[in-house]
Formats: sequence, structure tokens, C-alpha cells
Amino acid sequence: MDQRYAKGDDIRVKVVRLADFGAFVEVEDGVEGLIHISQLSTKRVEKPGDVLQEKQEVLARVIEVNPENRRMRLSISALEEDGLRATREEESKKRTPSRSDQERHQKVVQEEEANYTMADLFKDQNIHQE
Repeated sequence: MDQRYAKGDDIRVKVVRLADFGAFVEVEDGVEGLIHISQLSTKRVEKPGDVLQEKQEVLARVIEVNPENRRMRLSISALEEDGLRATREEESKKRTPSRSDQERHQKVVQEEEANYTMADLFKDQNIHQE
């Protein structure tokens, strides 16, 4: 078991039993894992049955391996956090213009400003001097 699974691995597991404190999952025959209630979601979970069902297959991240007891701790929320982080990064890229976009914009503004004279700026205004 210690050779096949390592901390940080994302694996498919099957929920075998729900408890007040989390969900027991089967990683493979004879290898069990626990997803603690705090690791079921990035949102608050009142009871594991609110987000999981027995016999359901889910993707989870290995957060600890205990080969002596043939058990491991897993997390679903770690995957959600990665997804949220990636979404935020994509949104940030969309909102923040790249350096080359900023430079192009600045060049266009400078070129437009260079094409105006003071007369152009004031031609539509009726200025009276006394």
C-alpha cells in the first residue's frame, strides 16, 4: 500500500459507511480510508449524509498514509480548494490586462493625444476674452 499511494495523490474511492464524524471509504480490497467531516467540503457540513451517500464513488486527495494499519486519511475539500484557486486565477487573468495589452493601450492613447492641437480642443467652445 505505501508504494501505491502517496500524500497528494488524487484517487477514486467508494463510500462504504457514514458516521457522525465523517465517511469511511474503500480505496481497494482491504484498504480503508476516512474522510473526516471537516474534509468533506469547503462549506460547512452538518452531517456527512448531506453531501455523500453510501456506495457513491468520489474523487479524493490522500492527505496521510498509514501502511501499518492499512488506512489513510483523505480529503474532498482539498480538491475543491484547488478548483476554487484555479477559477480565481482565471478570473484574475481576465480582469487584469497583460503587460503587452497595457503597453498597446498606452501607445494608442499617446498617439491620439499627439494628433490634437489646442485649437482642436477648444474649437467648439465659445471663449470670450474681455
